[in-house]
Amino acid sequence: MKNKHLMVVAAHPDDEVLGCGATVRLKTKQGWQASLVTMTRGIAGRYMSSKTDKARPAQDMLAEESSKAGKILGFTHSIQFDYPDNRLDTIR
Repeated sequence: MKNKHLMVVAAHPDDEVLGCGATVRLKTKQGWQASLVTMTRGIAGRYMSSKTDKARPAQDMLAEESSKAGKILGFTHSIQFDYPDNRLDTIR
């Protein structure tokens, strides 16, 4: 089988699971390589700023849970950016 790759770009951690997790798992079981790009650390939209100390523990826990889920789905590479949660439309 020729090498096949897929890349999932998600706004928040867990969007990849909810949006296309079953498809990613199916394809990785078929030998595809999967990469994940997450644009925000999530959760911070509930707070005034993504840099607030209140958001960080929840973001860290979400990142850990997302990493575990990614391993189950079969992602071989992942990167997480720290763009402002629920404000991606403000990035230029």
